[in-house]
Amino acid sequence: MSDHIKIGNIYISVVLAGLLAFVLYWLTLAPDLVWQDQGDYQVQAAQLTLRIPGDVVRVHPLYIIFAHYLGRITPWGYAYAANLTSAIFAALGIAGLFALMRVLTRGALLPAIISAGICALGHTYWFMATQAQTYSMSNAFTIWGLLFTILYCLHQQRSYLYLACFIFGLGISVHNMSQIAFVVLAGYLAYNLIKRKISAAALLCCILLWLAGAMFWVQTIALEYQAGGDLPGSLQSAIYGRWGKAVFNAGDMLHLALRSGQFLLLNFPTPLLLLALPGLIYSRQMTARPVAVILAAALILYILFAFRYNVPNQNHFFMPAYILLCVYIGLGWQYLSGYCPRAAALAALVLVLLMIPTYAGISYAAERVGFKWGSNFRHIPYRDLYNYYLEPWQQDQIGPRKMVTEILGVLPQDAVLVVDSTPISAFEYAIEIEGQRPDIILVDLNDFDWEKYPDRTVFSLLDSDLYRRGIGPAAVFVPFGEMAEGEVIYKVEQN
Repeated sequence: MSDHIKIGNIYISVVLAGLLAFVLYWLTLAPDLVWQDQGDYQVQAAQLTLRIPGDVVRVHPLYIIFAHYLGRITPWGYAYAANLTSAIFAALGIAGLFALMRVLTRGALLPAIISAGICALGHTYWFMATQAQTYSMSNAFTIWGLLFTILYCLHQQRSYLYLACFIFGLGISVHNMSQIAFVVLAGYLAYNLIKRKISAAALLCCILLWLAGAMFWVQTIALEYQAGGDLPGSLQSAIYGRWGKAVFNAGDMLHLALRSGQFLLLNFPTPLLLLALPGLIYSRQMTARPVAVILAAALILYILFAFRYNVPNQNHFFMPAYILLCVYIGLGWQYLSGYCPRAAALAALVLVLLMIPTYAGISYAAERVGFKWGSNFRHIPYRDLYNYYLEPWQQDQIGPRKMVTEILGVLPQDAVLVVDSTPISAFEYAIEIEGQRPDIILVDLNDFDWEKYPDRTVFSLLDSDLYRRGIGPAAVFVPFGEMAEGEVIYKVEQN
């Protein structure tokens, strides 16, 4: 279809879109240590961790390698470099989405601005862009892989197809979630092979290029196999690891549906979301049939995957579906723009920008009524639950560093510190990477056993059921010291 625009004609606007997104994410970037999985990626980046025994799926080699060497060649340190890596690739993803929309709308500028703007300011995308998180890189490869897939559908140039396969290979070297879109491309290629529209030789080239991009992922499987000698087990570990129950979950659908709806509204706090419906309905009229089918199939598969994936950060796994909804929002605007007055364009842009203050309003209102929006809110010192979970900007996230500094400053020599998964990575980074308090033994809540530390004094951060459960029913929590926030550090004794 010669009337479809090519990527070379729009590269200046694509670069500008990416730069604007990067400036936003850089200005709102977490400055130091962060909580939860994000903190774990900071530690992995510093240690260049390419193997987690029995859980290859949690190794994200391309992200870890990039963040590690960014930390090596810059003066910022590994923690900041891991955060910055997310910002770089999130901005690259926005540039790709902007390009994709201009391709789909034959060069139209406003649908691309609306789609890319809503995605860039969407809560989940922005939240992940401002701290160490593998999904930002994975989403970028998913977007660019889809872009070149669609360019191939429109122009039938093999170079686009080969680029798409290589990019999707890079995607699995970051996160398996990127491969759902590749499965859609594979289905399209299989159909073309049956129809003899593509040769077996071209298909072989696609496979080889995908493997070239996936070489870091293949390496992690090889390391697991080398350590255990179990090839089926290594492959299983790389596909879903220890998360099989969540991956294949088919229960508690009502709860997951309600939570998914809350996450959707948080990510799209704008009436422009309604444009996705006409965009989806009329997408076939606005682009080629294979393109419409590929986009719809990818959206359906990503929704089905994330909808029943029962994990606390479920919204992160919805992100590819959110990105595709942004595509349909742009297509919806393009379809309806002919029926709207010119002032509607200005109103649409204002609504996109109004997403920013809306998050502060949502956070304030949710805190007033005690509504825990979508997430499993957990109290941790120096973390405002509502600001942290409901506002995507993270430039003021200094709680992990404050907690680590205060607690390591008061614990006695050779203490055992028992913490759960939320703050443990911040302590690991301080102790193992920065060399603070090497005398302290840091123990994950789930791995604590009294018998291992008979001559050590044990401490816990919180006197709560969560911490009691890990330490055991015989634990007695004796107040030891007070942090600046009024929280108490507990000395733990056997009853």
